[in-house]
Amino acid sequence: VVGLEGMPLPAPRPRGPKLQFTPEDDELLINLKENKNLTWKQIADFFPGRSSGTMQVRYCTKLK
Repeated sequence: VVGLEGMPLPAPRPRGPKLQFTPEDDELLINLKENKNLTWKQIADFFPGRSSGTMQVRYCTKLK
């Protein structure tokens, strides 16, 4: 559909500062995953503006 004649151009990706993780964010993430055993989707609900995939990558690559 995108690119077809008569269709609007796709919206530009939003530009802005990336949300930085604070030590408190990391602590909460570890607690929710290891102690509460929540799913990534449930964990993402505690972090507005961040996806479940972002939370999983943060945990698996930086915190585990």
